[in-house]
Formats: sequence, structure tokens, C-alpha cells
Amino acid sequence: IFNIFDTHFPKSSSDPIPTKHTIMSETPTIYYWPFCGRAGAPIFMLENKKVEYEVKSEMKDLATVATAFGASADTFAPPIMKWGDSVLSQSVAMTVFLGNKLEFDKGFDQYKILQYCLDIEDMAGEALKRMLGASPEDTKKFLEERLPKFCANFEKSIKGPFYFGEAPTSADFQFYATIKWVDAGLISPVAAETKKDYFEGFKKLKGVIEAVEALDGVKGYKKLTFLDTKNFGIKKEAVEAIAKLK
Repeated sequence: IFNIFDTHFPKSSSDPIPTKHTIMSETPTIYYWPFCGRAGAPIFMLENKKVEYEVKSEMKDLATVATAFGASADTFAPPIMKWGDSVLSQSVAMTVFLGNKLEFDKGFDQYKILQYCLDIEDMAGEALKRMLGASPEDTKKFLEERLPKFCANFEKSIKGPFYFGEAPTSADFQFYATIKWVDAGLISPVAAETKKDYFEGFKKLKGVIEAVEALDGVKGYKKLTFLDTKNFGIKKEAVEAIAKLK
């Protein structure tokens, strides 16, 4: 879809991309809050390819690109990424853009990749509602009834160890980054009280997490946390109330 390099691309997914002769030579900038969250997939993709990038989190910077904060643009809210002349908002749009630009997705079905990314975002949107104040009964029902249905679909979509087999695509990075912030903000806090494994039996799902976590740039990453759980995670009293439900 994008023919953005006029030089040979590295053979290994962990090799740095060439910097001389690229159409977009400007350093990519990600505008987001000071944690990975919905910007996690683009961050890890850039880390894996050893592309230098910048994350800007101060409101004065966000206000230059997000119309929600007064910018004269067409990108509503963070995460937003600027690379050369390209300025994109929406986590999935940023991820599939990098999948093409950095050639993670070369040779794979672009529409299936998009579907898988959107499947993941559907789950995350429902999880976020429970993180930000749903009733204990509703959150329990989501974790025990709705989440397993999402996970069963993920499981059927994954060939293993990555979505399409032996090589990671943008769908894998989107899945990993999203699962990690949903886990930090909802699943792990509740599981710690209920003593339940909400991913039990989903071996391929866990396999993608392990496979992405072993990639260069992701393994040992400590620059940003996955989520600001104080402001975006489920509250302690809600967790305790869920644990008391039968």
C-alpha cells in the first residue's frame, strides 16, 4: 500500500530501518498521556525497529494537534502521531500506518489485520467502561460472560505464535499493548481478589503476549507504564464489591 523506502529494507524484524533515503526522515512524534495506553502499539513498533521517536504529553503540546483541546486540525484527541507530512489520530489508524511504513504487514492480508485490530478495540472499549465506574454486577458479568467470548474469537484468529504465524504484524502489537493496559486497569486487580484466571484456557492468546514480549524493543521496556491505574483503573472498593458477589 505504501512504497516509502527507496533502499533495501532490513531482513530481520529487529534490525534498524534505514534512515538515509527515506521519504519521511523527520523524527516521529507521538502525542499522548505519560503512559503507553492506546499509544502502546505504535510505541512498541518503533522500539522494535529502533526508530528514534518522541512522546509529548504536556497539554501545551497536545493542544497543538488535538481539536478537543483547541487545535486547528482534523485529529480529535490523543493518541496522535506526526511523522513527516502524515498526522493521524486513533490507535488503530496509527498502528496499521506503521505496519505498512515499517513493513511489518508486507505480504499479509491488510483487511484481516484491520479487522483483528478493531476486534481488539471493541473489547477494550467495553473493558474501559467497567474500569471507569460500572456497577459491580455489570463488571462481573463482563469478565465472566462477555470477555470469554471476545477471547474465544481472538483464539480462533491466531495461528500462533503470532496472529499470522511466525512473524509479528501490526495486529500483534495492537493486541499486546491493548491487553496489557486492560489487564493493568481491570483484569489483574479483580483477579487478585477473586483468585480467577480470566484468560484460562486461551493458550494462543497467552502465546501472542509471550511472543511479543520477547521481541527486541518490547522485552525489558520500562520507559512508560502501561496505564495510569490511579486515574483510569478500576477502584479498590469496586474490586472488593465484585469479589463479594456470588
